Amino acid sequence: MPEGRAVAPGLPGAPVLRPVQDFLQRPFVGGDAAVSADWYYDETVEPERTTWFVVLVLSTGDALALAEGTRTLDRGARPDRAEWHGIQCHRARLTPR
Repeated sequence: MPEGRAVAPGLPGAPVLRPVQDFLQRPFVGGDAAVSADWYYDETVEPERTTWFVVLVLSTGDALALAEGTRTLDRGARPDRAEWHGIQCHRARLTPR
């Protein structure tokens, strides 16, 4: 397997270019600073579906990681049938002013 590639759990041989968990947590591994975690969600209930917009933020004084996405669930569907749309992950190094 080429360096930097992993196999997705449950999908034998399926390549994952950059696992999301590693991408979000790497800035905080091995550091001494306390990591703050915060999240926000907004739920919209419509006759045909429920939509959630979700944001997760991890931060220290010098690093920030954020994941955001939208999840929809059709009316009457089981939760395991929900679909995620537009998931994005971001990282930033913070510098003091």
